[in-house]
Amino acid sequence: MLLERPHARALMRATVMEAVAVAHARGVTLPYPDPVAAVEQVAHKTGSNRSSMLQDVTRGAPTEIDAINGAIVGEGREVGVPTPINETLWRLIHSVVSSSQGEAL
Repeated sequence: MLLERPHARALMRATVMEAVAVAHARGVTLPYPDPVAAVEQVAHKTGSNRSSMLQDVTRGAPTEIDAINGAIVGEGREVGVPTPINETLWRLIHSVVSSSQGEAL
C-alpha cells in the first residue's frame, strides 16, 4: 500500500500539493479542509485494489493520465504554477504506454 511506503507517500503528498496550488491560483475552493488527508483516505480505502490506470498500463491501453496529471500541468502553466511532480508522472506514464495519446507539453 502506498501509505506504508514513505517515499511513495511523500510523492503522493507533493503531487496533491501541486494540484492544490493550481486550484488556488484558479480561484477554486476545494471541498475539504485537508486535501492530502482526503487523498490518503482514498488510498487507504482502495489500497488493495488494482487501479484502473495500472490496468490500462498493463494492457497498453490509453489511460486517463492526460485528464488527471496532464490537466494539472496544463492549468499550472496557464497560471504560472510549477508542477514538476505532476509533469514527471505524466511523462512516466506516457513513456511506458505505447500509444499516441497525449501531446508532449
